[in-house]
Amino acid sequence: ALLSEYESGFSGLTTLVDVGGGTGTTLSEIVKAHPHISGINFDLPHVVSTAQDYPGVVHVGGDMFVSIPHADAVLMKWIFHDWEDEECVKILKQCKKSIPKNGGKLIIVDAVLRPEEDTSSFADSRLAFDLVMVTLSTGEKNGQRKSGEMY
Repeated sequence: ALLSEYESGFSGLTTLVDVGGGTGTTLSEIVKAHPHISGINFDLPHVVSTAQDYPGVVHVGGDMFVSIPHADAVLMKWIFHDWEDEECVKILKQCKKSIPKNGGKLIIVDAVLRPEEDTSSFADSRLAFDLVMVTLSTGEKNGQRKSGEMY
């Protein structure tokens, strides 16, 4: 879905770092579709140590709260919903340091929930996700309004 929805967004990039990229599967698909991009799969050292080799992708272990490898663009897929606002701001500050001041990109793929009065079919999914978040964390999920304030 990312490739089809954001296809033109990858043009002009020469380097892309996938922060929290796991074993590099998503990044490998992006680089396969855009071979002009050199990919940096960035995750915790114990995660990238299990990653297989992909053409055009290097695996780098590290901590996104400390530093992020430099690239034309940073991809963050399903990262922010796991963290409190303060941690999200810290991550975003590291992202800003890692991309060029002029022309750098931050690509965020995450769920943005609709307001509470939502009656669409997505409302049931939101309720289920809310229960998961209450069980596993403080229970907050970044909604549309809150995400806009944070970014």
